[in-house]
Amino acid sequence: MTRLSSLQDIHHDRFGPAQYHVHAPGRINLIGEHTDYNHGYVLPAATDRGIHFLFNFKSALDAYDLYSKNLDDHQTFYKNSPPLPSENWAKYLQALIRLIEKEEEISVPYFQASLVSEIPVGGGLSSSAALTTGFLTMINHHLKLNWSIEKLASLAQQTEHQIGAKVGIMDPYAILAGKNNHFIFIDCRTNEHSLIPGQFDGYTLLLADTGISHDLANSEYNQRREICETILKEIQSFRKVAYVSDITFQDLDTVRSKFTDPSIQKVEFVLEENQRVLQSVEAIRQNKWDQVGAFMYESHHGLSKKYQVSCQELDFLVQVAETSGIVTGARMMGGGFGGSTINLLEENKLTEFQELIKEKYSTNFGRAPRFTEVRPSDGVTITAL
Repeated sequence: MTRLSSLQDIHHDRFGPAQYHVHAPGRINLIGEHTDYNHGYVLPAATDRGIHFLFNFKSALDAYDLYSKNLDDHQTFYKNSPPLPSENWAKYLQALIRLIEKEEEISVPYFQASLVSEIPVGGGLSSSAALTTGFLTMINHHLKLNWSIEKLASLAQQTEHQIGAKVGIMDPYAILAGKNNHFIFIDCRTNEHSLIPGQFDGYTLLLADTGISHDLANSEYNQRREICETILKEIQSFRKVAYVSDITFQDLDTVRSKFTDPSIQKVEFVLEENQRVLQSVEAIRQNKWDQVGAFMYESHHGLSKKYQVSCQELDFLVQVAETSGIVTGARMMGGGFGGSTINLLEENKLTEFQELIKEKYSTNFGRAPRFTEVRPSDGVTITAL
């Protein structure tokens, strides 16, 4: 029995026949990390693993009823309920409902929803963005709001901000705009995007999960953003510049004496990472995956040494990949401080690399990493049942 058919049985027993099925994928990011909230370039994709939702809307309902199959947990709240605890998974939907009602002046009808996730928790595939974008797509469809991808992504982003993580727009945007076998090049200055065909021709993408979970709201993630914005404000005192990604290396030289080297290096990383994204787009268009791989390794070294958002486990996985002679490119993916590496390698070397990593990672950290093979796939879909 598939996860969806199993969920349909559970939903029917709890709530009756479902009216809608929504599938919201997770997202991967080939390159362009910590550049979205700095208004730079990113190159993500929706992936083939996601969250399945089943929804009912009935006029007689007087509460929001949610059930998670993964957690075997049922949550109920009302429009006037106090905020759910930070550890409660339903906090994202509660915050999103309140945001829509306050900012958009739209009454969100009560509903019953069940969900099952295929996204590894804490693995860097952005399960929270899948949760919020899946729900937003449902509301947009049910209430016939005709919101654009950018509007939906912005509401999902604002929800994360209310929870406490000042994330950029990349995650929800990629989940909404995804297309099978394509990466999504997003210019986060304008939120315009273009689709980049990603036919791998014998290559594949493998995620290696460190097993270290990260809570971006309680990590140093927000601190990195604040450092970049502080340097931006200093540069704005003498030059008209809108975003961190508009800063030049000459600007940094001008203000270098006022900041520590680690702070300056964080903005240097953003500027260098933006260039790597542009170079990677051209390399993909020319089917030069070896060049893409080289940019991925450069990205990780910058994330680790300059932006300082890696950890011992992530660095170890990338080091093994880089010295193995097996992996074309690898880097940490996501906010950092845990989660997964994304590895670009030839399909016929997949098993060899997994065995190598299992052995070396288990020897050093006492456990084997969890592997997930992924590919660029379609974004959120909704089906009336």
